[in-house]
Amino acid sequence: MEQQQQPLLLQIEIGIDEAGRGPVLGPLVYGCTWWPADCADEMKERYKFKDSKQTTVEEREEMYRQLKQMQMEGFGTAVSISQPEEVSNEMLDVNGLNLNQLSYNSSAKLLRSVLEKGFRVKRILLDQLGPPAKHISEMRRQCGSLLSPDTEILSESKADDRYPVVSAASIIAKVTRDELLEKWDYVEMRGGLKEIDHNFGCGYPSDPLVKKWLLD
Repeated sequence: MEQQQQPLLLQIEIGIDEAGRGPVLGPLVYGCTWWPADCADEMKERYKFKDSKQTTVEEREEMYRQLKQMQMEGFGTAVSISQPEEVSNEMLDVNGLNLNQLSYNSSAKLLRSVLEKGFRVKRILLDQLGPPAKHISEMRRQCGSLLSPDTEILSESKADDRYPVVSAASIIAKVTRDELLEKWDYVEMRGGLKEIDHNFGCGYPSDPLVKKWLLD
């Protein structure tokens, strides 16, 4: 996680988005980005941040590099990673959590980590997850007194395409997930029990490489 100390009067906005809901392989990763609330237009113009699904691998990696090297008061990034075993075990357990609740928990965990730094938060922008009212109420409930009643929270479809700070969070989540997937440690490979190649594409069932890999 990276962050800069900020003047007390500085207000920030926070964006949260995910990568890895519904894949065959790899973790569920939530990304979070925050920066001064009055610089959204400037960030969009200067860095051309956009939804990670609309970028090439090279574009995402360059945007990720820019984000990790950025020096700005009130700026930072963070991720929350849920391993496949955790997601599967929760969803298969009769008393476990569904995918939406797991995702709410990951988002709230990231929000608390930012709020605990003492920032004044003008708005929180979320890529929609389930009914917006439920999404927003879960964030307020889980963040409790850390979250000011005056802080605006928006949960919108395509927020990663509409708001630069959510686009940046999308980039952080996607590149982090891709790096983890590329270096994935398969239990079956330990001790030389089995040879498993990593030619599985993006890890989603719509990818022909994934289908071939599963069959092989």
